[in-house]
Amino acid sequence: MSRFQTRITRDSTMSSNTEQQQEEPGIQFDLTKPTPADTVGRVTTYTFADGSTFALPPSPNSDGYIEAIDGAVENTLSIVKDFLGQANNIAGDPRLTPMGKVEKRQPLIEAALKQVVGQWGRVQTFADDLQKRVTEFYTPVRATDAVAKLDDIETCRWFRTMSPDDRTRFLPSFAGGQWLAVATSLKRSPLPWFEDTNLVEKAWTASRDAAAPELRAELETEAASVRWAQLAIRRLAEQACKSAGLADTHVFQVLKGLQVADPSAGPFKMPQTVPAKAA
Repeated sequence: MSRFQTRITRDSTMSSNTEQQQEEPGIQFDLTKPTPADTVGRVTTYTFADGSTFALPPSPNSDGYIEAIDGAVENTLSIVKDFLGQANNIAGDPRLTPMGKVEKRQPLIEAALKQVVGQWGRVQTFADDLQKRVTEFYTPVRATDAVAKLDDIETCRWFRTMSPDDRTRFLPSFAGGQWLAVATSLKRSPLPWFEDTNLVEKAWTASRDAAAPELRAELETEAASVRWAQLAIRRLAEQACKSAGLADTHVFQVLKGLQVADPSAGPFKMPQTVPAKAA
């Protein structure tokens, strides 16, 4: 299970090794650079037609099955397996000339890349929805009536009368969840009631985590599962291209032909500039 706001140092391969992590309040949800999620249990090794292997640790979501996550990884494994199997058969067909092999393999490449992009899109759609739920989780309910608004004002004024040292000592106690109403009022206030607004933000986050631990754990597990799926799909895409001998320029042109808006994003590590020609 991954930790909250982890700072992870790992190698570039998927691994079942668990690293030492620092823990802070809040859910880690940075998907710009997917990292291996912590896992426990058996790593499954898959062997493809060309003899290459792929090691996949189990999903962090050990208590259930998320179709958009686990299903996307399973489908990508099947896509890569079928693609490399057919590509291997074409490469070993003595009846085909080198040019004939290239021509026969091209539709397979286009179909496989399109399918992998589609599976990545499923994960991304789930991730976008999850991001909204994480944002909602850490957004306080608005004060809609006069009494609640007055309570907010009085609470913030009381907090403002405390000395800086007292406020500094008081804010960490929010992590226990017993000052949720105070934390909520400070978070809702449009005015900065403390010199270090970052401390108020951390205090609110900690109080929210303490108030709903089960929901927090559920969101965190789903976030870890998204990172696990994205890493797995990227590694599979990378391995498929490497095993099939596909140059980056070739893959880039295929993705552009499939009208992929940004080939440098998603499961394929592509250059951000259009190459002069396909390899």
